[in-house]
Amino acid sequence: MILPRYYDIKKYLKKNKALILYGPRRVGKTTIIKEFLKQTKLKYKFVVGDDI
Repeated sequence: MILPRYYDIKKYLKKNKALILYGPRRVGKTTIIKEFLKQTKLKYKFVVGDDI
């Protein structure tokens, strides 16, 4: 179950800049980003720390 969240991630996006979302484990960081990416037509690269 996904709880409704109300964050305006788009206001933090800047041209030629990276957006890094960090915080404690299991609070919904990945879910927030993935839900935002489903709704946007912006180009993006999704990377997690385990991939680096």
